[in-house]
Amino acid sequence: MRICARLRTDDSAPVSPPRSFGDACPDTSMIRITRTTARWTTSRGEAVEAVAAATSSRAAMDFPMTPREVSTSHASARGGASVGFRVSVFAGGVRRIIAAPCVMSAIRRAPCPIVLGADVGASWVRLVARRGDRRLGALRIPATLVGDLGIFLPRTARARGWGRAAALVLGSRGIWTATERRALARRLARAARHIEVLSDAQIAHLGALGGESGVLILAGTGSIVIGRDRAGRWARAGGFGPLLGDEGSGFWLGRAWLRATTQGEDFLPARHLIQSRDPVRRIAALAAGVVARARRGDPRARRIVAEAQRDLAAQALDVVRQLRMRTPVTVSWAGSVLEEAWFRAGVARALRRLGVRARWHPPAMAPVEAAAHRAVTLAGRRR
Repeated sequence: MRICARLRTDDSAPVSPPRSFGDACPDTSMIRITRTTARWTTSRGEAVEAVAAATSSRAAMDFPMTPREVSTSHASARGGASVGFRVSVFAGGVRRIIAAPCVMSAIRRAPCPIVLGADVGASWVRLVARRGDRRLGALRIPATLVGDLGIFLPRTARARGWGRAAALVLGSRGIWTATERRALARRLARAARHIEVLSDAQIAHLGALGGESGVLILAGTGSIVIGRDRAGRWARAGGFGPLLGDEGSGFWLGRAWLRATTQGEDFLPARHLIQSRDPVRRIAALAAGVVARARRGDPRARRIVAEAQRDLAAQALDVVRQLRMRTPVTVSWAGSVLEEAWFRAGVARALRRLGVRARWHPPAMAPVEAAAHRAVTLAGRRR
């Protein structure tokens, strides 16, 4: 379309440009064309008015920029109209863009919706709220204090000003099958308009590897190894909880240490932990001390830690075989136990001894952040 506009300048210093529409809201359907003057506030707090002529499905505007800030961005408006932002630079800085007499239209950005990401683990529940690319806040609370998620999440969101969320993506322990995910989503119906439930391991994998294929070894309070191939197929090993598995986890390390050190009449410390309100988390908290003792050369601790490392490596091998992954396999990690670099190096050695060539990749982002980013995408798709 034709821009029929005159540019008025003054001698004041150049101002910084407003953010492009795509920065905070990746969903371009949020851009609407209206018949009004658009008033913008620049990053320096200065007001800018912009009016452009619109006689077809295309529109363009010139925005004030400093000479070093030259860029062009494009987006699609609702209904398929294409909106382009053409940047012009003027030495004195542009304060106003005034249209000639014709049919007027300006481009206005709809507000991004609030979305929530949640990571429900054995020890902690983490919650992050976002509005587009802006992180509104975060919360971490012991899992034992949460109770019913269907009550806790809506109530907490309202109390923090995050009510009426457009989308919630939640990763939870103990969730794997489609039936389990649907059941939990129904319980969370009051928390957001659109809800997606995944396992906590899947959310951790997506965060650590950015949605790419590879293997994630997770060892925190519990443990699981999960893999995803290039076709999007998932496979897992372990993750059956403290009664049936969780080999190499914090709980497993703590329990093994209690077994090795509790003898004769000296059972009161162990009994105190077992009878506590949250024995799994309390016993898992011993893991850091066990690993520290192993690093210092304690023979009992070293045997326990070496077995944990071998167990995690064996589960990783199982996942690689299930998905028939080609080597080198991209491997990342999550969980408090594997945050210890010395322990992680032992897992890498054990994996090499099993014949798996691995390319270790640091986690790209925390699981709860990955859930929040996925919620932004979910909200965009459903608008």
